[in-house]
Amino acid sequence: VVAGAGCEIVINKGTRMYPVEEPIEDRIQIREYPMGGGHTSNKMEYKGLLIGLRVVCEHVRNTRFKCPNYNCTVKLTVKGDSELVINQMNGSYEARDMKHMNERATNLLSEIEDEVDSLLVTFRHIPREQNTAADGLANEAMDEKRSWYTVYSNCDKYHLYGRS
Repeated sequence: VVAGAGCEIVINKGTRMYPVEEPIEDRIQIREYPMGGGHTSNKMEYKGLLIGLRVVCEHVRNTRFKCPNYNCTVKLTVKGDSELVINQMNGSYEARDMKHMNERATNLLSEIEDEVDSLLVTFRHIPREQNTAADGLANEAMDEKRSWYTVYSNCDKYHLYGRS
């Protein structure tokens, strides 16, 4: 089975007011192509989640999220088209088949929580038609047979990391 994982992370940094009001944000687009075979689509869905959580964890470690004079709440919304992954992370489904990956995701969330004052996490299932960004990134990884990610900072594109 040929499989790939894709993940898009949007980090909202506020709003620019001049010359027009627009969001200030970074977009990190991750494409993952696993070496070796035997990766199920469920495993690759979890892989996309794990990669995204790892990047968020690094981001909060490298950015000042702890606020000295008041409680800073970081809101993380995870959207995915895999009912299995989203419902297991929400606790609606028991994580039997993918228990080890569910535990890894939970551990990454704990690491993120340790870096911030307060963390609110929401897992939301979306239809596949609304998840075209992640699906497109996974397809790019499968087409190229390699993994890489790209960062867009307010439309300034720069390539950060590549792995063949």
